[in-house]
Amino acid sequence: MASLRNAKELLDVAKELSNWIRGEKDDALVLDCLNGLGVYSTTVLVSNPFARWAQSLGPRSREFSADSVYDVKVTSFKPTLGRIPDAVRVEGGKFIVDLTKTLGLDMFRLEVLYRFDSEWLKTLVHSRSSPEPLTDRMRYHLSAQLTDPASLSAGFREVDVNDYPVKASVHVQEPISTALPVLNTIKRMRKIEEELLAEYNPRQAVKVIRLQRERHTLHQKLQRENPGQVLQELLLILGPSRFLGYLQAEQDFRLHECGWGTDVFRELGAVALPATMEVITRAELTLDRPAAKGLLNYESGRFLKDLEGVIKKRETRARRQDATE
Repeated sequence: MASLRNAKELLDVAKELSNWIRGEKDDALVLDCLNGLGVYSTTVLVSNPFARWAQSLGPRSREFSADSVYDVKVTSFKPTLGRIPDAVRVEGGKFIVDLTKTLGLDMFRLEVLYRFDSEWLKTLVHSRSSPEPLTDRMRYHLSAQLTDPASLSAGFREVDVNDYPVKASVHVQEPISTALPVLNTIKRMRKIEEELLAEYNPRQAVKVIRLQRERHTLHQKLQRENPGQVLQELLLILGPSRFLGYLQAEQDFRLHECGWGTDVFRELGAVALPATMEVITRAELTLDRPAAKGLLNYESGRFLKDLEGVIKKRETRARRQDATE
């Protein structure tokens, strides 16, 4: 098993490990969504039943394959606090746990960090992102909820889902096309090129001449508008760190990151522009708080205004340049 694939595998692992250790203990699970790790932990009170059990097993008490396990930790809580390196060693692609190293303690914790498939999270948590268009912004209603907290509580006393991701697709193609008239010029140039290449009838000489003149006029216009410089400023606005400034998360969700979506469009030469920005928000879930709700606000009006500002700055520079020539 390279990684945990579903809730049943998770509960089977928890049951096996819990049954393995004798004595008084508390089992817990932390899902580290940022790193794709499920951390099973059991906090053990060292008592006479545990001591008799641990001594009977000998030094090689348990082995974990590194194929499915990222790390294993044994940490002392009482009378001292800190990791016990001698309790875990790595040999031949396996983590070998020796709990006899804990017999001098009052309390310790065993942690086993399993890798899990990111798709597996969808079997544990149901999430949603619903857009609501407003006058000058877009609002996304966010939600995430444990699908079966009762089953999880049967295997663990505590379950923490940390940084659970909920995505929202923010559409940016339309405001980009609306704000940048240079795109219309480029589209028309392409259309003319297609018509000229397709026109073989010598009787259409007048039409060809008209198209060539229009192409020449548009070419001069493109030189003045300088689409390369416009594109450079546009890419700055569409940079993930800059675009985060148009977003705000509220209530139970935190804004994490954003990036270009997989859907792109090409209107400035061979350069691809994003049709959407994929935004990731994150929330915390527990057995006590199995559901999270929140909002993601996207200031689409300010984004469009900033795009239009790129054109206004370029037009101002062009007028100044024309005045000096």
